[in-house]
Amino acid sequence: MKLALLLLAATALQAQYALWVDISGEWRIQQGDRPEYAAPGFDDTRWDTIQLPHPTRIPTTTGFWLRKRFQLPADASKQALALTLGVPISGIYEVYWNGRRIAQAGTWGD
Repeated sequence: MKLALLLLAATALQAQYALWVDISGEWRIQQGDRPEYAAPGFDDTRWDTIQLPHPTRIPTTTGFWLRKRFQLPADASKQALALTLGVPISGIYEVYWNGRRIAQAGTWGD
């Protein structure tokens, strides 16, 4: 499962002082994996939508992308940032911010 703009984990020390931003709600979802899905200007308006957190597991048989656009609070650049969906996320994923991979959990068996 590749996730764009999902969970940046703060360290235990930073979490105490982090700015927590809830990014739950409507996300765009698309099966498959294409490099252009990470581009900030990619047009995902024809993708299906899904509410996160989702009440059931999202199927991961072929892999998929999730995308969400959101504004950070004005003071976000002055402190550690932690993004949350309100529930723990497990599995393998990558986080992209404006087209650049900035975090990952696990490794892909490509």
